[in-house]
Amino acid sequence: MAGRLTSATSAPVLLHGEEDTAWTVLETAAELGLDARIGIEDSLTLPNGAPAEGNAPLVTAARQILRRGRGRLAP
Repeated sequence: MAGRLTSATSAPVLLHGEEDTAWTVLETAAELGLDARIGIEDSLTLPNGAPAEGNAPLVTAARQILRRGRGRLAP
């Protein structure tokens, strides 16, 4: 669906998941080269299930995932 959306518009597309879907959606964004976001309002845990001690560890983990793909972390 995201691929069809990006081919139908020139507007930026940002994928956003919450709780259990946050990291899966972020990985999809990385694979598709789309923007993504993450923060404690989205997930309280890191990709490995460990509790996040704030936004900084979440953003660090997200950046690592996005670097492997083509996605960007939205400001």
